Amino acid sequence: MFLAGYCLYSLGQYGEAIHDMERLLQRYPKGKWRAEAEYLVGVSYFRIQKFTETVALFRDFWRYYPRHPLIESTRYVLAWSLINLGQYTESRRTFEEMLLDYPETRFSDPIFWG
Repeated sequence: MFLAGYCLYSLGQYGEAIHDMERLLQRYPKGKWRAEAEYLVGVSYFRIQKFTETVALFRDFWRYYPRHPLIESTRYVLAWSLINLGQYTESRRTFEEMLLDYPETRFSDPIFWG
């Protein structure tokens, strides 16, 4: 199920990817792909410009998955979602915290632009 949703995401079919990932999360709430499925839902929301949904999902991601390799990326997408919602102060704080936590981040150039 995860790979099917990932393929839809890769093809740019974000609404369908969200549907498949949410179905996966409902069917297997403690499954091993839960964090990755939540991530794909969040970035799919971002791609279809549902920034409020992206923020709601990614605000808690690092609390639930404190050591997950996708945390850096979720924080980056969260900050850009906050910009799109006009929450500039919170976005800046998110970017600054990210730079402190990940000094070698591959996102440094777009972060400084943001």
